[in-house]
Amino acid sequence: MILFLQKILGGKEEKLLVLFDQGIVSGSNFVIGILIARFLGIEQFGIYGFIFLIYLFCLGLQQAFFVMPLYSLGPTYSADKKKTYLNSLLIIQAGFALFFSLLCFFVLTFIPISISPKVQELGGLIALIALLVLFQDFIRRLFLFQKFFKDLILLDTMAYILQIILISLIYVFDEFTLETCMRVVCFTLFVSVMFGFYKIRKLEFKPCILRETLSKHWNFSKWLLARAILTYSSGNFFIIAAGTILGPVAIGAIKMGQNLHGVMNVVFLAIENHVPIVSANLYQQKGKLALYGYLKQMTLKSLLICSGLGLTVLICSTWLISNLYGNDYQEYAYVLIWFAVINLLVCISMPFRFALRTFERTQSLFFATALSALFGLLLAYPLIETFQMNGLLFGLIMSQLIMILYLAYSVFLSGKQILLKV
Repeated sequence: MILFLQKILGGKEEKLLVLFDQGIVSGSNFVIGILIARFLGIEQFGIYGFIFLIYLFCLGLQQAFFVMPLYSLGPTYSADKKKTYLNSLLIIQAGFALFFSLLCFFVLTFIPISISPKVQELGGLIALIALLVLFQDFIRRLFLFQKFFKDLILLDTMAYILQIILISLIYVFDEFTLETCMRVVCFTLFVSVMFGFYKIRKLEFKPCILRETLSKHWNFSKWLLARAILTYSSGNFFIIAAGTILGPVAIGAIKMGQNLHGVMNVVFLAIENHVPIVSANLYQQKGKLALYGYLKQMTLKSLLICSGLGLTVLICSTWLISNLYGNDYQEYAYVLIWFAVINLLVCISMPFRFALRTFERTQSLFFATALSALFGLLLAYPLIETFQMNGLLFGLIMSQLIMILYLAYSVFLSGKQILLKV
């Protein structure tokens, strides 16, 4: 099997190890989601889902300010300066993680959360996990950047595989509650982070490099930070609003739909890693028409895959929900239909985004996200209060449609401008 995979990946061990690690993370998150949904029930699973929306927000900010600049700026440093740069970046990241963790603690402890009083009760634990989530994710990115692939696999195994084992054992031998679940998450992340710091060992940095690193990352990422906030708001604000209006059960139902359709994320990730490179080369070598032809073919193929996977989930929905999540989730089976449509809309939006990146018109991506976020901020509460779950799902679809329409218009304008320059 390994020899077969090596042949597919061109015999490169690095690609195989990265693929294996991604499988650990994606597969484990899928299994963990099912176990927690099954063991806790839909309401407690909804509270768990809300808590992890907090972590998604801080990870989005970290991705924009630390990870994206790291992958672009890191390779430009010489071997001597690179170590000092990475150490300085880790110290800055530690400050960010500590600040966000303390902010979580004060907000969740002293401000009542309408979704559930349980969130306020677990405020300290949630804040501690936020610190560990940020540390574990950033150490993971550092290992990936430095090509410490075997350490990367061990790091993620401790964080995720160990979590599956402990959750299963506690459910069998003891009472499984939301607090127990969060303690397991905290423990496995702590073990993973300690292993990461052990591998990093001694930190060496210079104050001047620290200031330079902070300045470079701010200049590189200030617009990325704004877009990260807008991207989060454009979709997740609807889910948070549903939690405050309809209660945690709504979030639990949405998380179930996202998890079952989550296999498409693997396809989207593969497209995201491959298509932009091919698009840029085609545009440079053969021009706009060749680019459009390639993106059209890519879109048709991705729509075919998405339709096939979506139909499979819908046809097997009763069996999947009963056997994976339990009968309590059956009344929300209709959520899967909406998410099948949302995935199709994501497929349709992809060629427009790739074309705009190729044309270097990335400001259009920012404005499209801003419009989608504005729609959510203005209409999320009225839609959900009036139409309940259907209002939430309709809002998620409209956010995608608004983005598609603006992106399509931007591609049309960019194409005309390119023709005028020729």
